[in-house]
Amino acid sequence: MADKTRSAELANQLFKDDLSAVAETHKLTPEVKADIIKATDKAANEAVRQMAYVDDKYFFRLVLVVLGLAVLIPIVGGLILIFNKVETPAFVSTIATTAVGAIAGILGPSPISKS
Repeated sequence: MADKTRSAELANQLFKDDLSAVAETHKLTPEVKADIIKATDKAANEAVRQMAYVDDKYFFRLVLVVLGLAVLIPIVGGLILIFNKVETPAFVSTIATTAVGAIAGILGPSPISKS
């Protein structure tokens, strides 16, 4: 499977390309251009580091397990209350339906994906 370029890395490369064009147009000194590229690299690396969890499969699996439990536990608890002839609080169904919506949001296709 081919390694995908993160958006921060792509944005950094596009910025460098644009910066090179601007440097040529405005005759920036090589020192100024190097300083700007160094600052850009630092910012891009920090952005990539902060967004690293987005590509982590185990992170999403953990989120799905927690949300799945947030669906199952209220359902089982609600059934136990119903069988014991106790009035089921409204928040039990609210928690379960909210978790189902969150699961659908995570598993649904991204509106910006092209595949």
